[in-house]
Amino acid sequence: RIYPYDNFASHVIGHTNVDNLGISGLEYKFNQELKGIDGTLKIFTDAVGRELPYGKNERVEPTDGQNVYLTVDEVVQFFTQKNLQKIIEEYHAKRAMGIVMEVKTGKILAMETSPGYDLNNPRMKPQAMSEETYNNLTTEEKLTVWSEMWKNPIVAEVYEPGSIFKAVTAAAGLEENVV
Repeated sequence: RIYPYDNFASHVIGHTNVDNLGISGLEYKFNQELKGIDGTLKIFTDAVGRELPYGKNERVEPTDGQNVYLTVDEVVQFFTQKNLQKIIEEYHAKRAMGIVMEVKTGKILAMETSPGYDLNNPRMKPQAMSEETYNNLTTEEKLTVWSEMWKNPIVAEVYEPGSIFKAVTAAAGLEENVV
């Protein structure tokens, strides 16, 4: 599968391996639906592999996979990604995360963890790692680095809301007119 927007919503979309099997994100979750069915071609040959003129060859056409439609809005996602990258640069943060949700419906309009990664080149060096450090990693260490880079921390990691949750409690109290 091809990703025309490179790192656009990379942690949400995920990517495939060289065999076109989804290994992260929605590519992994919906791999069965997305991959379709391979076509086949049976050709009758002799012992050395030459096609026989009288054999009945059989061809089964491939079937395209299904489509998955997201509620992610391209413009909202773009600006979320751009602003999170700006935050990383301004505050020298290791990463920044954000979700933009349509409150009335719960639709996710944007979900981003920056820095992301290029979906067409998922085995690249992470942005925060130096070229020298990356080149000195063993294959096992690179697998660990890539796995961590591909993970969507917004849905895969525990988040302790702490003081932020007080605003939710206050809003609920105001809405119910009890405070």
